[in-house]
Amino acid sequence: MGLTNTGEVLLEPLPGSRLVVVGEVSLPWRQYVKAAAANQLPPIMRVRQLFEAYEHTIAPCEDHVMVPAGQRAVTWRELKERFLDPGYKYFPQATHLHEVVRVIDGQMIRWSCLLCSQWGFEAYTIDTLAATTHLVTHRCVKCSAPRWKPQLDRRTFIRWGLGAGLGYSAWIANFPPLKEYPFVPPAWGVPTTFYVDFLNGNDTTGTGTSGAPWKTIEKGRQALAARGANNGDTLLARGTDGTTSTYYPEAFGPSTLFPAGNADNNRTVIAADTGHTPVIRSLAAGAGSFGCIIHTNTSAQQYLHFRGLVLDGVNLTNNEADCYRLDASTTDTPSTAAHHMRIQTSTLRNNDIGSLSQGVFYDSGPHDNEIISCTLRDNGPAGNTLCHGTYIGGPDNLTQGCDAFGNSGNGYQEFASASSDIGDRNVLRKNRGRSNGASGIFFGNGTSKLAYYNRVEDNSTSGMSIRSSGGNSVVNSFVLNNTSVANAVNGFTHTSGATGTTLKNNIAFSNGTNFANTGGTITSNTNNTWNLSITDPLFTDFAARNLHLQTGSPCKDVGANVASTINSGTWALTPLTDTDGVSVPQGLATDLGAFEIPTTIAVLSRSPATLTYVASQGGSNPAAQPITITDTASTGTMSWSITDTATWLTVSSSSGIGDAVVTASVNISGLTAAVYNATITITAPGATGSPATVAVTLTVLPTASPGHRHGGRFR
Repeated sequence: MGLTNTGEVLLEPLPGSRLVVVGEVSLPWRQYVKAAAANQLPPIMRVRQLFEAYEHTIAPCEDHVMVPAGQRAVTWRELKERFLDPGYKYFPQATHLHEVVRVIDGQMIRWSCLLCSQWGFEAYTIDTLAATTHLVTHRCVKCSAPRWKPQLDRRTFIRWGLGAGLGYSAWIANFPPLKEYPFVPPAWGVPTTFYVDFLNGNDTTGTGTSGAPWKTIEKGRQALAARGANNGDTLLARGTDGTTSTYYPEAFGPSTLFPAGNADNNRTVIAADTGHTPVIRSLAAGAGSFGCIIHTNTSAQQYLHFRGLVLDGVNLTNNEADCYRLDASTTDTPSTAAHHMRIQTSTLRNNDIGSLSQGVFYDSGPHDNEIISCTLRDNGPAGNTLCHGTYIGGPDNLTQGCDAFGNSGNGYQEFASASSDIGDRNVLRKNRGRSNGASGIFFGNGTSKLAYYNRVEDNSTSGMSIRSSGGNSVVNSFVLNNTSVANAVNGFTHTSGATGTTLKNNIAFSNGTNFANTGGTITSNTNNTWNLSITDPLFTDFAARNLHLQTGSPCKDVGANVASTINSGTWALTPLTDTDGVSVPQGLATDLGAFEIPTTIAVLSRSPATLTYVASQGGSNPAAQPITITDTASTGTMSWSITDTATWLTVSSSSGIGDAVVTASVNISGLTAAVYNATITITAPGATGSPATVAVTLTVLPTASPGHRHGGRFR
């Protein structure tokens, strides 16, 4: 490749091409490589900015990161400064190989994963920068996506990527050797992990280590607080749900807060130790003015991560006590509220004393918080419809992958009494709301709420309610690809005060009334236009509430394209997947409801194909034997059932979903000496290889005559 006559363009170097340095020296590529290896390059005072389009080349702005295919990342400004200041050291690639970064105060690097939208900060000390002269290759801390690996190929080495854009940078003098370099710890220090064990720990003699844990979470909290905020520390708790001697009789409120983190990859973590399910069962007083188990009420509380805990409210007594409560120091003011908090794979339960008790409660201030894969059950006294699994008032919050059941009010309530920022832009996705005392999901007010790929069933009023409450309106809500079945009153309720609602791709089946619109405005796709409310959807097993769709379902490939809505600037949620994580769409168009039918057809396999049992008449039953049932296509949705043809044969399970191991046992009671045959049949509707059989042979031997010795003779 040659140069333009301007002398200002540095193109991708290829064998035989020339490099221009300071507009004076021009070397063939091979000669350049040899000179670089021998440290005989002429001094380079500056590097010309690339502006000629090549493939999808883009010209980097002052703060764009340069990512040479798994090598290092520096901004264009830094690339120039590196050769103006002989004391300048390389920045390492900032944890991710697929990011846009901005340098703050010359030291803090902000990164953003373009695959999963994760973002955070990394900081490096001067000493660390002095040492970082090699490559850094890593995975995204959130989605664990591997990115480009180091390449020795010179052409690949030059390429750098930013999302859909590709460009080229110059491989210039004194570039470090091509080898991997371990991750550099952030400037705030190496994170520390502490351990607590209420049954076996000791707050006096323990050291907080795995072998010598402290007794109480409070002792661990004090140790975290002593280290200060932004350290990325972890507190691991031990205990067993069901063993009350291991329960922690503690609560944590505004005066006993955990130190905050400052980024998603630098959270303070309070979690269950591996193999443990610690239960925090507060004493009657609880914490804070509302007597909760965990209660935060300040914007200083940020980037905490509670994981794998059980918050049991059975001992709470305050009328408004909650298992987990986020507030603002100034009521209903997001700027003073807790934010970027996460509670995950935890259970919030048994808060059934107060008339306003919730599993999770946010007032109108908390924002950008997450409830992920939690169980919210049995909150609120029977008959009280004001107590819910979740009660979310603030804006920009996410509830995902949760299961809310047995709550006296709604499973998930989106409502606040404030007149602004009342849950605007909140997202509920891939949740289940079942057997609650009111609705599965309730939208009471707010703007641009999104509920998609949820399933709501067997609730006492509606599966999902979109209605004005407290004098405020529900405006421009999006209700997409939800499945609502067997709810006592309505599948979907829409009333006055709800305006601009979009209903698409939903299934309502076997409810009191499937779609009930008693007021308000629905701007697109009501009832049977892109929703199903009359025809049988052909669920896999409706009686067992397996709401996956059979391959012959009328819901297949008839939905609207909702990806553009979900991926809009309001939410920017990508990629679009269903409740099971299956990419959407699988076929010609999106399916209706919460489950997309995979285009990959399940393949039924069983092993072994034969079972043989031998027993003596009047003796013990032979040992049970396993049968392995496998979906070799790994769809995760293969539903199967088992039958057999003999009364003396029993299989441990009669039905299931996905891969499983069942046991087949025989009972020889009452059987005479003979050979018996039977067949076990495994049926998986729609799966290749179905039905599959297992041949069973049982041989019952006659009882040996007394005094007979095999191979000998009578005495």
